[in-house]
Amino acid sequence: LKGMKSIKPELKAVAVARPQVISGWDFDQNCAKPTRRLAPAGTVFFLKFEPQSDKEVIKKWVESIWLNSVSDDQQSRLDGFGIAILGTWSDKNEQMQMEVEQ
Repeated sequence: LKGMKSIKPELKAVAVARPQVISGWDFDQNCAKPTRRLAPAGTVFFLKFEPQSDKEVIKKWVESIWLNSVSDDQQSRLDGFGIAILGTWSDKNEQMQMEVEQ
């Protein structure tokens, strides 16, 4: 993920299954598209921001990525690959809060 000029998250860890192998047919060229190995849906990237990072800049960065494609090339973005959903994580052992619908 590319950061904004004033912020650059550090990749700390990745939780990923086996790659998803895809290909397709290029109708314009009348030939098979190259085979690609992709991180499958559900892949999790753990990112860390510097403690002194501006919270407002982090918020703008998150908003710019939320439910948008972070794929490298335009066609992959148009095809819907690399949709990002962001969350937070803490290394503290905390009680999870749950709501039960009745």
